[in-house]
Amino acid sequence: MAWADTEFIGCGAKKCESPFLPGMDVLFEFRMACLYKEKGNILNSNIYQQGKACSSCPSGFKCEGDSGLCVRN
Repeated sequence: MAWADTEFIGCGAKKCESPFLPGMDVLFEFRMACLYKEKGNILNSNIYQQGKACSSCPSGFKCEGDSGLCVRN
């Protein structure tokens, strides 16, 4: 999930051995981490901006019709 002000997202995933837990037969797990610019998850803030889709695309961006998201030209 990304916030309205997020412009860049970079993620990485790694397959790791799972710690042994009694009664569990899972040997591996996947761990994922992502970095966001601009960051989000700000207390008492809205994740999205209200309004018509693509109504606030900044300069250098256009509306991508299928998703309704602003994308770089």
